[in-house]
Amino acid sequence: MKLRKLSNLISLLMMSLLGMACISVILAFALAQERRDGLLETQQAGELLNRFLRANEALTDITEGYAYTRQKQYLETYQQTIERFGGREPILAQLLRYNLAGDERTLLEQARERSARLTAMEDAVFAFARGGDINMALDAIYGTRYREHKIALNSLIGDISLSMQNRMQDIRRTLDGKVQRAMATALLAMGLNLLLVLFTLFYLYKRKVLDPLESLTRKTHRLAQGEHSLDFSHAEDNEMGDLSRALQDYQATMAELENQRRKLQSTETWYRHIIEASPDPMVVVDDGGIILMANPRMHETFGYPPGELLGLGADLLVPQRFRSRHAMLREAFLHSGGTIAVGSRAGSYIGLTRSGHELPLEMSMTRMPYLDGRGICLCAVLRDISQRMAYERTIADQLNFKRVLLNTLPYPVFFKDAQGRYLGCNQAFLEAFAMREEDLLGKTVHDLVKLPVDKRLFFQAQNQALLQQGGTLTVETEIPLADGQLHPIIYTLASFTGSEQGISGLVGTLIDIGAQKESERVIAEGVGSVDVSS
Repeated sequence: MKLRKLSNLISLLMMSLLGMACISVILAFALAQERRDGLLETQQAGELLNRFLRANEALTDITEGYAYTRQKQYLETYQQTIERFGGREPILAQLLRYNLAGDERTLLEQARERSARLTAMEDAVFAFARGGDINMALDAIYGTRYREHKIALNSLIGDISLSMQNRMQDIRRTLDGKVQRAMATALLAMGLNLLLVLFTLFYLYKRKVLDPLESLTRKTHRLAQGEHSLDFSHAEDNEMGDLSRALQDYQATMAELENQRRKLQSTETWYRHIIEASPDPMVVVDDGGIILMANPRMHETFGYPPGELLGLGADLLVPQRFRSRHAMLREAFLHSGGTIAVGSRAGSYIGLTRSGHELPLEMSMTRMPYLDGRGICLCAVLRDISQRMAYERTIADQLNFKRVLLNTLPYPVFFKDAQGRYLGCNQAFLEAFAMREEDLLGKTVHDLVKLPVDKRLFFQAQNQALLQQGGTLTVETEIPLADGQLHPIIYTLASFTGSEQGISGLVGTLIDIGAQKESERVIAEGVGSVDVSS
């Protein structure tokens, strides 16, 4: 039988016995509580009956005294007695709250009836005495009827008390027997449970679990020390046998893993050589920012002797003003994973050398897989872009110079890409057409609504022809400018080639020759006037 099945069966039996014991103990406590409640109820009912008898005797004596003496103090004493004991009827009414038997309730009703008659007769005695009829008062108090009611009432109260005592004694004997049986059952269940525990410890635990487990533990220690020819055979068809067969398989797996470990060690050495030979700085840090690996180029770039970066915090390699941001970026990346490039824009990532010199860098980060208990690691590849940034600044200065030079020209100048879209223009062009640069960029001449449709079609056709064939075009035409008037202009357009010797776009100028035309007209009119004079 499987140990699990056997242990489940024993556990179920133990839980059943324990549950039986608990139920028996709870039942015994409940019965004891019921017995205590019954005794308390009997005691309280007996106290009420005794109180009734004392009140009844006191009221009878006070009535007799008043009938003889007619002194008012007896009336006051009668009222005080009622207030002290509560009166006959309220005391008997309180007995109805208790769990009385049927015959006891019958006797109680008879007692209440006798009590009411006795109280009525006492009221009559007080009335006769107050009216001065002493003989009638004495006859009433010492008459046969009054004494019969008093004796009968006391007898009924005694019968009720005796009946309740007898009934509660029977109930107590019954409950005592039940409590004893419940406690005996609980003790029996606990004893059986203890025997079952002893059986489990000395038979199941020692023979079936402890001894085989001790043997397997010794063999496992030998397996951990490098032995791979141990015999883990176990004949029994239970969990210990399954564990033995699992350890046998584990032994074979360990031998295979040892072979794979040697292969992985060779592979790791191979990759380490690649990292160390990389022309770019490379570094591996853990999730706490501690440098675990850095290639020689990393040490050289940041000015550290070989091996000195290992164990340092990666935040030391960035300026103080960026360290908090650098730590947050690393933590966010380790939680998100993947690969990210940082510093693709010039100077967006800054490194700090050992001497305190700042380096503009580009960095690419990759989250490494879990390895050898190191947790999640981060591999970063850096590149010093100081020289490239110098080139970019030079190019930017040249572009700025050319833009300033272009804006100093008094003639409108524009340039387009290979699709005929405007890439830019000088300030004179914007002023000539009274437009903003953002309204021009990316559009073609066909989109310039300020030009007549025929002019747009003409210029578009010329643009397409030069983009396909190359060359230069110069024409004289008239177009409306910012003042809304037609101006004669000389339109010059030329194509330019790129690095691949293909047509990359167009450059054009507009020269307003309105003043020249006006001068020619004035000169012509002057010559005509001279000829007429001659």
